[in-house]
Amino acid sequence: MSEQAASQPALSELALSGQVLNEQARIAVVIERYIEAGVAGDSALMSTSFHDDATIYAVNGDGAAEGGPIQILFDAVEGQPAPKLTGELGPIDVNGTTATARVVLSDWAGADYTDQFTLLKTADDWKILSKVYHDRNRA
Repeated sequence: MSEQAASQPALSELALSGQVLNEQARIAVVIERYIEAGVAGDSALMSTSFHDDATIYAVNGDGAAEGGPIQILFDAVEGQPAPKLTGELGPIDVNGTTATARVVLSDWAGADYTDQFTLLKTADDWKILSKVYHDRNRA
């Protein structure tokens, strides 16, 4: 085998890489829809990004875990648009039917958050199963 051939990825590796990139793009669409819903204050739109059994958690001011069903987020968002909200999508790690993703959100009605998502690829496409977030305005 030539040195050049040994340094190039195998076709199976290229195919897998392409599949992962496709899945990352599909996950990016799910997260972009979540951000769009935050901008609009539209919990119905936001709910389409989440699994029915999704949860939300963070650490409160006392240092304890606080959260529960994702409906907590939907109730807080509904009718509360955040027109200045922006999001920067970070790494997306795909492992077959599971994935993790991070997004840095700025100016969600004056607050700044870092969200970490766990996603599942269901028959209905990728859905966020858990949202764990950090309020960057809090120490």
